[in-house]
Amino acid sequence: MTKETRTRHGVVRSATELGSLVRAHRKERSLNLETVSAIGGFSMRFLSELERGKDTAELGKAMAALAALGLEMVVEPRQMKPLVEESEDTSNNVETRHPGGA
Repeated sequence: MTKETRTRHGVVRSATELGSLVRAHRKERSLNLETVSAIGGFSMRFLSELERGKDTAELGKAMAALAALGLEMVVEPRQMKPLVEESEDTSNNVETRHPGGA
């Protein structure tokens, strides 16, 4: 099995996904928990918990961890399907509703 040399990035929808990305970036830079914690001003325990996807990780510290690794968070609207679509056959004005919304 070959080691992935390109760090992942992209949409994050859970603490677990964020933690996985943080760990991947840290390891790609060959940094240990102690070094990143010292740079960011937080404990190794916090960073370890963040990387394991702890849901209650403090946002301010998580942002500091991202900054210590040269990362940033970008917030943008989700790509969502419309709740109501007009049917291609407009002669009978039928609407199609998607169950569950998004």
